[in-house]
Amino acid sequence: MQAALAELGVGLGDIVRLRILWPKHLNIAKAARAIREGGFNDLVPVMTAVVVKELIVPELVIEIEAGAIVDEARRESGKICDHG
Repeated sequence: MQAALAELGVGLGDIVRLRILWPKHLNIAKAARAIREGGFNDLVPVMTAVVVKELIVPELVIEIEAGAIVDEARRESGKICDHG
């Protein structure tokens, strides 16, 4: 996830919301702990977990959607994707 964010000029510190889709068979507590300890430092974004029967792409372990807030200068630089 950090590599994908870096391509957009965004870091973990910019993330304010995570939505995580967990397959039913995965240990949610263990996965949530790994995400919280995954480099967010002291500020962990709001997280919503949705347990699903399966993911569309079976090779994925979990699916994560992240929302970030960035300053105007970085957004205007063209590196930040603005969907609206």
